[in-house]
This record gives sequence, C-alpha cells and structure tokens, in this order.
Amino acid sequence: STSFGKEKLANWFNKHLDNKGMIEERQEAVRELAPELRFRQRFRILGLLYKGEAADRGEIEEWVASNSFFKGKKLLNASIYIVPAVNLIILILAMAGIVSFNMLGVSFVFFVTCSMRLSNSITKMQISYGKKLQILATYAGLIEMIEQREVKSMGLQKIQQQLGDKEQSASSAVNRLARLM
Repeated sequence: STSFGKEKLANWFNKHLDNKGMIEERQEAVRELAPELRFRQRFRILGLLYKGEAADRGEIEEWVASNSFFKGKKLLNASIYIVPAVNLIILILAMAGIVSFNMLGVSFVFFVTCSMRLSNSITKMQISYGKKLQILATYAGLIEMIEQREVKSMGLQKIQQQLGDKEQSASSAVNRLARLM
C-alpha cells in the first residue's frame, strides 16, 4: 500500500530466490497471512489513507539530512523566552506606574513586525511539515499493525525483530518524531 512496499514487491517478483530455506520461509509467511483477509484489508486501507508518491522516500531522506531552520539561530531560539519576559517586565513596570501602558502596545507592534518577517519561511515549513507528518502518521500506523500482530512464521518474526522491541519500537520512534515536529 506504500510506494516502498510496491517497489519491494516488484523486486521480489523480478528477482527470484535461489536459497531453498529463504523460499520456504517466505512461503510459510504467505501461508500465515493468506487467511487473514481482515488484517490485510485494514493494512491496505490504512496505507491508502495517505496517497503516497514515489518521491516520498527521497523527500523524507532529504528532509532528515537537512539542517533545521532554527539550528544556529540563537536569538530566534531565545526569543521564545525573551518575548514573554519583555512583555511581563513592561506590564509590571506599567502597573507600578514607572512606564505608560502604551509601551505594551509598542512592544506588541514590534514583536508582530519581527514575526511577520519570518512568516514566509515558517509558512513554507508548515506546508512541508504537514505533508511529512501525514506520511509519518501513515507509516507509524502501518508499522504498529505489524508490531502488534502475533506471528508464528520465521519470516514474519524477522520483520518484527527489525522493527524493534516493546521498549524501543519503530512505531513509537516515528510517532515521537511526528510529535516533535
């Protein structure tokens, strides 16, 4: 149901296995999944919720390798604390009668003007992140379905082992990445 999966399946059809053990392992996995129509349909439907594109893989790899917009911008990162602190100080000074309440308005206009300069970059980033979040959420759901499935065949067990264990599963790592984004 994903472009990665379709590519993998196509490679399997185009390149036949030579090792008898691998062939039997794959056949055993297919025999285990064949009667599980409901599971396969749920997996397929979840995969289709996001209409993946062939470029998703390269786009995600490029995104992971790229530098963060906020990396190295200390003033921008510090502004998370500076803006509320400045506004709080001005509010306290105004309440004490040391400065005019108009200073709060001046402060507001100044910070809004500064934030508008960043709005184009942030809007582009939000659009890009929105698409990636959708991709990640779909993949996390698919991975979680595989992780939670009780399997008997060696081939399916190997796939589950590649996805990690209960403490550090691939789905929880992808979900954590999505939350951080």
